[in-house]
Amino acid sequence: MRVTDAELDAAWSARAAVRTWLTELLRDDTVIALPTLPDVPPLVAGPEPVLEAFRQRSLPLLCSAGLAG
Repeated sequence: MRVTDAELDAAWSARAAVRTWLTELLRDDTVIALPTLPDVPPLVAGPEPVLEAFRQRSLPLLCSAGLAG
């Protein structure tokens, strides 16, 4: 799967918007305290649908730090 230049530009623009929003939100020494996991993690050897569901629930908690830079 290849990413087009337009898709890449859109992704960078979205990241910049999130970064700006977080920067404005975290002014004046504000801290966001989020859990690192949405629940008790499933067993590594658990069924793939359970692992995937856990990954999907974890991503919103984990991606904000990466997007914020």
